[in-house]
Amino acid sequence: MGRAHARLNIRANNHHANWFECIWTRGRPSCSEELGHRSASLGHLVIIAHRLQRSLKWDPAREEFPGDDQANRLSSGDTHNRACQGSLTGGSAAVAVAVAV
Repeated sequence: MGRAHARLNIRANNHHANWFECIWTRGRPSCSEELGHRSASLGHLVIIAHRLQRSLKWDPAREEFPGDDQANRLSSGDTHNRACQGSLTGGSAAVAVAVAV
């Protein structure tokens, strides 16, 4: 499918479409890299808290769980990718991630 056929509507605040449009046009995305990284991280943190079935404390400056080796193992490298795969069904426990400021 050529670029002319894949025209995307970025006015709907669709971040994926905006990202592709910026690749094609070399324009600036609607969101900074930092904001995108922090936004995606939040989803990963919730998945890790759900997997461990407990609340966690997160240090965003160091990008780690202070004093929590088990959670840190799930947040790094290939272990992180495996932790985020699969379904989140099978439990309805409430989870929380506290962010240290």
